[in-house]
Amino acid sequence: MSTTRRAVLAAAAAAAVASPAVAQDARPGWLAAHPGVRNWWDTPTISGARFLNTRLQPGPESNANVTVREWLGGRPTIVAVWATWCPPCIAEKRPEAEFSQRLENAGSRAQLRALLAYDSTRLPEAQQRLQSLGAAGLANGRALESAEQALLQIFGFRRNRNSVLRDDQQFAYLRTALPFTLLFDSDGNLLGQSIGMMVSESGRSYWRTQEAFALMRQLAGES
Repeated sequence: MSTTRRAVLAAAAAAAVASPAVAQDARPGWLAAHPGVRNWWDTPTISGARFLNTRLQPGPESNANVTVREWLGGRPTIVAVWATWCPPCIAEKRPEAEFSQRLENAGSRAQLRALLAYDSTRLPEAQQRLQSLGAAGLANGRALESAEQALLQIFGFRRNRNSVLRDDQQFAYLRTALPFTLLFDSDGNLLGQSIGMMVSESGRSYWRTQEAFALMRQLAGES
């Protein structure tokens, strides 16, 4: 983890809820030492169960909302939380789309999905933005407020009864912290989390590493 990401995570922890639900460690023993995890993913400190039970709009053509768990579809999944106003999120979209396409081309059950959050942009317009970024093929849903609040709890930000968009201080925090990235196994266990771009101090993109690809294939039982 880079120094910048550590500093952001520490700042987030300082604003954390006093006693969040502690996560039971459901990670397989090999995971922590895997090169696709080590130095890239932080160990979750609370359960992702609440987030899985929140709802989202699954696509620009859908009027029916689904739970996050349904959206993941029982597959190993990376959830990349983004906003159209977030430059680091925008910078990640093309390499994320390339990574997603690589998994699809390999016939993998593992997937990467984008989740628009903390943003008033409608999904059709967000999809146009992805297209302009060369990431039109990236699956993209839109978080409802309950999902936004659950994400704040996972990442250690102070929870607010109203939307984060109506809380200037929290929104300022998010401008320095997004993107949020989550790693789930096929059972919906939260295996890893990350604040900020998935880029090493040397500028190496996680999404273009063989280690990331191998990790997702292994989580899908394909290697």
